[in-house]
Amino acid sequence: MADKQANTERAVSNERIILAAIESLNLESMSSQEELYRKVAHRSLTIAKMLSPNSYNMDVLDSVRIFSTVNAIDFEESSNRYVIRFKAMQDGSAEEIIRTPRMDNIRGKAILPIVQKITNKLAEGGAVRAVIYKHNEMPKDAAQTKSVPQGYRTCVWMEIVG
Repeated sequence: MADKQANTERAVSNERIILAAIESLNLESMSSQEELYRKVAHRSLTIAKMLSPNSYNMDVLDSVRIFSTVNAIDFEESSNRYVIRFKAMQDGSAEEIIRTPRMDNIRGKAILPIVQKITNKLAEGGAVRAVIYKHNEMPKDAAQTKSVPQGYRTCVWMEIVG
């Protein structure tokens, strides 16, 4: 019974993905039905990847938002990540640090333009108000999971406020 319900939910989810793919295409520009099928299939797979539970997009959407004042951003060569020093906009909060994803993968490259923009604003003087999207990244090694069961705090996205 549970399998039938899961199959039904998956079918509804797939149907929504296909409808979103069709909506996102300019249907008038299609020269043939084959082109339509090909483009809808490609767009559907792209949307399905974005909606998968372990996707970068879902990590950003599921993250904790921290309204903060960013005081400094430094590049840490040993880990190929940026280290962000910030204070949460809460009474009495101390300065904290959080790292970005590694810059040699797609997640790091996605956040890099925002990090650079904030770094430039910091160079102009003063702190920058931003929303930090915090996600706990789980260690890849099972042995590390025992020592860090909640995962590593990672800044998966940032937005400048004001």
